[in-house]
Amino acid sequence: MDQSPFPGPFPWAASYRDEAVARIDATAGPGQIAAEMVALGLISRATAEEYLGNGPGETVPARLVRDLFEAEGVLVEFDPKSYTVPPAYGDLADRFATVAGTSCENLELSDDFELSFVHNGQRHEFTPDDQGKYFDLLTVDEIAGALSPPGPRRFVPLGEEAYVLVDPRALDQLVKTFAIEA
Repeated sequence: MDQSPFPGPFPWAASYRDEAVARIDATAGPGQIAAEMVALGLISRATAEEYLGNGPGETVPARLVRDLFEAEGVLVEFDPKSYTVPPAYGDLADRFATVAGTSCENLELSDDFELSFVHNGQRHEFTPDDQGKYFDLLTVDEIAGALSPPGPRRFVPLGEEAYVLVDPRALDQLVKTFAIEA
């Protein structure tokens, strides 16, 4: 019986699961990484099949993982330099809410950088440090936390320019298994 998470047209999946792999590191192929992401519940099988079916794609593990998260619809990317004063915290909060499958109500951003919104009946208020055109990354982290859904999935930072909505334990396992630098 095939123990692969991808029975069918993806031969790499069966060989990945059936062979004893002595050392898996950053040299792992896209199929191996995608298969593990599916096994860990980080992405769906359909996302992996569609992404890998479109050609060779990205081969650098960290970029591949980011691309797969984007294809899954769980990635929120932003430029820390927003090019507006104050930065577009409201738009960023809306993007977090959209990825989480929820909404922000009564979203307000004042000229003195204060952001507030209602989420799940609770009012959230943030006062970012005035960093000109740059987002206050601590405030971005607080917004991501406030909009994370209940349950094991949370918004987890990927560097300073992205968050991904996943179970952090599963992401940690992926990073350890493949020695991926986020």
